[in-house]
Amino acid sequence: MFSARGLRIVFLAGLGGLSASAQNAPSRTAELRSWRVTEGEFGPVIEVLATRPLTPKIQVVENPLRLVIDLPGSTIGTARTRISFRNEQIKSIRLNQFQSIPPV
Repeated sequence: MFSARGLRIVFLAGLGGLSASAQNAPSRTAELRSWRVTEGEFGPVIEVLATRPLTPKIQVVENPLRLVIDLPGSTIGTARTRISFRNEQIKSIRLNQFQSIPPV
């Protein structure tokens, strides 16, 4: 059985690389700048760097059993991305843009 225990998610918000006008313009959509998974002291750690703070929605989905982390109000630059990480509990990780309006 899959357990989300031991999975730690770290969301880092930053504005590095944005122009001054982009930093001053109000925006409700966060852009995901980078993401990675590393092995932490208590299990895998997911780090996401975005242009503004995000609140993830986490759920376990069955058939096949998987952990889904939604980041409402965010966009990624590519349609599909695989993240290079694998261990005893994690078979694969991918990043998808579920929908553009509203961004999820």
